[in-house]
Amino acid sequence: GYRFRQGFYMDKVKLYKTIIPLNVVSDTTLTLCIGEDSYKQYCKKIKVSPREDVDTYNGCFLWFPNSDIKHTVIYLRLKEENRSLLSYKSTLVHEINHAVTHIFNTYDFNCDELRSYLMQDIYFDFIDYIDTLNDKGLL
Repeated sequence: GYRFRQGFYMDKVKLYKTIIPLNVVSDTTLTLCIGEDSYKQYCKKIKVSPREDVDTYNGCFLWFPNSDIKHTVIYLRLKEENRSLLSYKSTLVHEINHAVTHIFNTYDFNCDELRSYLMQDIYFDFIDYIDTLNDKGLL
């Protein structure tokens, strides 16, 4: 499969994780932001204006191409009342699909096997992160 170079940021302020699919595209990052505060902090870090209505969704996919690095962001709402771990994970799968579709369309890729490996590896890296946050009581 395809492996990723990772940046892992987790404390009470930053709840986001960034991966770079180097074997697929080297000028695109994919970042999972959990919660509106971490999303706004990440936008500030990459110097883009955050979308203001992001917390009205359980999750969403955002694209910021205005730099040397194309920043792809998956956002998940944090601490939604009665939200289960399974709900976080299923929303993550939904948003990963949007992100991979966008990457494939942007770079004119058309290989089902590559798409499957990319989705699998992104899910593997991000689901481990969600499990870690859940174990620490942050979800």
